[in-house]
Amino acid sequence: MQVVFAGGGSGGHLAPGIAVAKALAARRADVEMLFLTSERPLDAQMLDKADFAHAALPAEPWESGKMFSFAWSSSRAYARALWRFSRHRPALVVGLGGFASVFPCLAARAAGVPLVLLEQNTVPGRANAFLASRAAAVLAGFEEARGKFPPQVRVVVTGNPVLPGINHAMPLAGLTHFTLAVDRRTLLVLGGSQGAHGLNAKVIENAGVIGRAGSRVQVIHQTGEADADAVRAAWAAAGVRAVVLPFIDRMDLAYAAADFAICRAGAMTLAELAEVGLPAMLVPLPTAAGDHQTRNAAAYADAGAALMISQERFSAATMRHIVDLMLNGHLTLNEITARLARRRSRNAVEAILREIEPYLAAKDASERACQAC
Repeated sequence: MQVVFAGGGSGGHLAPGIAVAKALAARRADVEMLFLTSERPLDAQMLDKADFAHAALPAEPWESGKMFSFAWSSSRAYARALWRFSRHRPALVVGLGGFASVFPCLAARAAGVPLVLLEQNTVPGRANAFLASRAAAVLAGFEEARGKFPPQVRVVVTGNPVLPGINHAMPLAGLTHFTLAVDRRTLLVLGGSQGAHGLNAKVIENAGVIGRAGSRVQVIHQTGEADADAVRAAWAAAGVRAVVLPFIDRMDLAYAAADFAICRAGAMTLAELAEVGLPAMLVPLPTAAGDHQTRNAAAYADAGAALMISQERFSAATMRHIVDLMLNGHLTLNEITARLARRRSRNAVEAILREIEPYLAAKDASERACQAC
C-alpha cells in the first residue's frame, strides 16, 4: 500500500509532509511513502535526509510572460503523475500546497484516488484554494483558515505538525554543539528557504547594535547558500561572536541554544516556535503569495505570542529593542513564552493521522476483497 505526498518547492511545504510521513511510517510498516516534488534541489536534500523515496516532476510556478513554458511543464507533470497512478494506485494523495502540488493532485482525482490537502497558513495558498473543491478534506494549521474556503469544503483544523523531538534538546547541549558560551544570551536568525537574503541584509546592516552590547550577546545565523560568506564577514567586523551556517541540520539544538529569534513567519517556523517556546521578532516575507506571512505573523502578534515588524521598517531601533529584551526583558519574554504555549498544536500529527486512516482501511478492505476473488 502506498501514500503519496505531493508538493514541494520550499521547506515550508515539505516539512509538514515529512512529519506526517514519519509518524505514519512508525505506525504502519506496511505503508510505502512516496513524495512527488518539484525539481528544486532543496526538495531532494530534505527528503534524502529524511530517508523517503521521492520523484521530481517538471512543474514550474506561473510567471507572467512564460505561458508556453508553464503549459509544457504542467502537461508533463500531469502526464507523469497520471502514469504513476495508473500503474500503482495509491490509497491516498496528500497535497502539501505550492505549485508542485497542483498537477499530481489533479492527476490523483482523474485516476479516482482520494485527495486530502494540508493547508499550513492562515490564508490558503493559490494551489490549495484551487484544489480545495476537489479534495475530500482540507486539514488546516490555523483556525483562522477555516472561513477562507467555500462552505462546501470540509475543513478540519488539526494544527501544523512538527518533526518529532524538536523540543527535546537541553540548552547546554545546544550551546555545546555550536561551541558557544554559556554565559551569553543567544540570538537565532532564520531567513527561511526562500526569504533569507532580504532578512540577512537587514540584520547585518544593524549588526553593530549587537556589537555594542559587548560580550553579552552571541549569534547563530542560518543564511542560505548565497549569503554565508558576506554575513560571516559582517558579524566579524562588528566584533560579534557568531556561528554562521548556510543551513542548520540540527534545528532542535539551535532552538535549545537560543533565547530569542529573528525569523520569517512561515507556518512551520511558527509551529516550531510554539513547540519550543522561543520568543521571536517576526519579519514576514514581503513577497509571500497573498501576503500570507503577514497574516500568519499577525495571528501570533495579536495573541501576544510574538513581536512583528515589516522588513521595510526593520532598523537599528528594532535591533536595540531586541537586545534590550534579551538582556533586561525577562518578564516580557516569559509572558510571550506563556502565550506561545497556547498556540502549540500538541496533537496535530495524531489529528491528521485520524483523517488519513479511513482511506488506508478502505484500501486494506479493497485488497482483501481482491485476494478473496
